[in-house]
Amino acid sequence: MGPPVANNTTDGVAEDRRVGSAADPGGSRLQFAATTDVGRARARNEDAFCAEDLGARPGAVLLAVADGLGGHPGGDVASRVAVAALSEHVSANAPAALSWTDLLLAGFAAAHAAVRAAAAEQPELAGMATTLVAAVLIDDWLYWAHVGDSRLYVAGVAGMRQVTVDHSPVGDLVREGVLTWAEARIHPLRSMLSRAVGFAAEVSPDAGAERLVAGEWVLLVTDGLTAVVPAEQIEVAARTAEEPDALARALVAMAMAAGGPDNVTVVAARVTSRESMAADGGGAAAAVEPVQPAGDGWGLAPAEHAGG
Repeated sequence: MGPPVANNTTDGVAEDRRVGSAADPGGSRLQFAATTDVGRARARNEDAFCAEDLGARPGAVLLAVADGLGGHPGGDVASRVAVAALSEHVSANAPAALSWTDLLLAGFAAAHAAVRAAAAEQPELAGMATTLVAAVLIDDWLYWAHVGDSRLYVAGVAGMRQVTVDHSPVGDLVREGVLTWAEARIHPLRSMLSRAVGFAAEVSPDAGAERLVAGEWVLLVTDGLTAVVPAEQIEVAARTAEEPDALARALVAMAMAAGGPDNVTVVAARVTSRESMAADGGGAAAAVEPVQPAGDGWGLAPAEHAGG
């Protein structure tokens, strides 16, 4: 069994880390690690993460990061509640899951409901919300769902691609060609979101799935990293890393070296040994029909998504 869900760090704690692994009956081995740091300018960490082996489904791992909205009440509460509700729902329903995409979407609905219920119970938390990006890895399939501007990347020998789309007005301007990525990083409205868990009456996640190539990295990160470290530098770090804990810690260190103006969280995972199933289409995940993703990211190439 992998490590439990990790809530975000709080006052007086600079860093929190988790390291784990999972193996499936076919011999695949997945290593994963997560690190969060409060940064150099914040008193409280409003990020939260999950990195856990779904023990009831051998070889399946749930990864997630959430970033409570700064400037809103209870950002740290929102991220913790969302990650906990997602983990509880996915873990409880994984044994009977027929579609990992549907399970993640249901988990997002549970997270959204939990955040709104917590806000309703405590008036001082009214309006709290959070980003949320989550992934289930099983065999050589990656299933994901996403709301907000925390990101999912896949990096390998062919380069790095941003799988998710930033749900923000500034992200829209980048995709429309109005702003460059460099301009977006310093835009005064860069932190404004068009979608978040807990804020509106309903949540509308993007979701998708793809087969991974042997040795590819899966990275889930908050904007405490991406706002200060260019994608090219993240790609170089992934290309030279040998194991997940070292990569997660290196990326957090890069954010700190860039000033660490925000909380930063990195979850990294990699399949370290298995025969690729792409040739014969075998494995439990091959029967699941993936959802086509919504589009590309902030100027990076869109992910390629295989059919079921």
